[in-house]
Amino acid sequence: MADTYRAPHSALRLTFVPNQYCNLGCSYCYLGELTEIREDNSDVVANFRRIADHLARDGVLIDALLLHGAEVSTLPEPILRELFEAYRTYREHWRQELKALGQPGRARIHIKTNLYNFHRLRPLFEEHRVSVSGSVDLPFSLHEKLRVTKAGKSTLKRTIDNVLLLRDYPH
Repeated sequence: MADTYRAPHSALRLTFVPNQYCNLGCSYCYLGELTEIREDNSDVVANFRRIADHLARDGVLIDALLLHGAEVSTLPEPILRELFEAYRTYREHWRQELKALGQPGRARIHIKTNLYNFHRLRPLFEEHRVSVSGSVDLPFSLHEKLRVTKAGKSTLKRTIDNVLLLRDYPH
């Protein structure tokens, strides 16, 4: 059966969870041991493309890509780069249709992160104009106690340092 595409009739913000691994070992995490497994991430971009293609066949386009999960920033930088570029290419391909649906803007990518790796990934995020939101436990005494590395070490100092890096982050 040949692939057939319906004329785009709507656009949505896609929340895409590319991995389950997390670099932290927060005692309250609802994912529990699922965050312990480091998956083979070689199919992340293929999975995104498959989802985007499936939606397009149903007449639904993606107007924003929200990356969420255990911790997206634990993906290898080349895979993140390839994912960002795949979404940019997708937006370019559907540019006219998205414009007709009232979604003409630039490729919007957003990442929800624990901020632990922000200092390392900031150049990549800036290059692709990724908006960033971070999660921090308040008061900081709770963050210090509950939001720790898998080895049980505090993440507070690095998290605060990365929050401060967000002050002049343009996206």
